[in-house]
Amino acid sequence: MPKALIVIVTGLPCSGKTDMAEKLSVKHNLPLLTKDDIKESLFDSLGHSDREWSRKLSGATYHILYRQMHRLAISKISFIVESNFNPSEATKRFVDLQQVSGCNILQIRCHAKGEILVERFRKRMYLGRHPGHADQQLFQEIENQLMHGKIDALNIKSMKLDIDTTNFSTIDYGSLSHTVETLLKEAT
Repeated sequence: MPKALIVIVTGLPCSGKTDMAEKLSVKHNLPLLTKDDIKESLFDSLGHSDREWSRKLSGATYHILYRQMHRLAISKISFIVESNFNPSEATKRFVDLQQVSGCNILQIRCHAKGEILVERFRKRMYLGRHPGHADQQLFQEIENQLMHGKIDALNIKSMKLDIDTTNFSTIDYGSLSHTVETLLKEAT
């Protein structure tokens, strides 16, 4: 029986996860769900102000994101989802999703040297990212996390790949795409 393949692309801010997810989505013609697409749509329709409001909309964003993932997975539609998932909050959601849909999961965790992530984040604060994210305030909260370079993987049944994104030109997209293609074939 066919199953959905969920490709989770996760990592700290500025680790290159959005770019990676977009490339994989185009290459494999898979729907892409991203936290920031949803959150920025909420900013555009409800407004934005400060970091506290951004946090509040993050909660709503994840609620929408998990609901959309559920709909796709139970319909046996493979997709890519991108976010900086917090393992302590997201693990149960993905375990539940696996139980109700029988989906397979590939977890791609992007990481980079901490000082590179800090440098990228500082640049991003001034390059036109949606102001609703309140990146200057966010940076003060997460600078130490960025210096760590990576977040923990989700504790779920999945194939796990750790991708070093310190230098984007060294990422082997061919091998990554081959893995996704193989798992998609296995899911059908």
